[in-house]
Amino acid sequence: MLRCLDRTPPGRSEGSFRLPLAVAPPVRRHGNYPLYSVDTSALIYFRHYYPSDTFPSMWGLVGRLADESRFLICEQVRDEDKDQEMRRFVKKHPSMVVDFADMHECFLRFQIETKRFGMELVDPRDTTGMNEADPFVVALALMLEQRDLDDLRRRTNLQARCVVVTHERRRKSTAQPAKIPDVCDFYELSCVEWLGFLKNERYAG
Repeated sequence: MLRCLDRTPPGRSEGSFRLPLAVAPPVRRHGNYPLYSVDTSALIYFRHYYPSDTFPSMWGLVGRLADESRFLICEQVRDEDKDQEMRRFVKKHPSMVVDFADMHECFLRFQIETKRFGMELVDPRDTTGMNEADPFVVALALMLEQRDLDDLRRRTNLQARCVVVTHERRRKSTAQPAKIPDVCDFYELSCVEWLGFLKNERYAG
């Protein structure tokens, strides 16, 4: 049985992101400490409604979780968000970005499965280029939960837990393209909006 396990590429620094090795004890990644795979829409909501000069403690919380490799984004989300303040924040906390090389096997399997089950996240008719990061967000969460590469619906580690943070809404009918929450439901992934993330972390301001 293959699993979405970590492979730290050669040459990566100790401060860069790495998943816990199968033989190493996890560090604040399981149990009461979930990981987060964060969508662009959630980052936009965060910086728009909670600017750093007004909510410094919230930005401090996110920075701390980013440094602990718990608040994570894929390269595609980083590139999709053009906001300069967020770019500076990501540069300050580089361990929050997961390289595609670390998740490509899970992503390829995810693309195969979502096409098979009619749950593709990118509408092939859409030529705007928007939401291109969506499938990477969910695939990252599945990798972090160490799902079975033969069938990503199967869990191989019941303690591994990742929550997807997004402000996308579920589609109103199956005739519409799937959205991130729809695919999370299919894979039984936790999915919350920003306020749900804050509640998870017991943020009190």
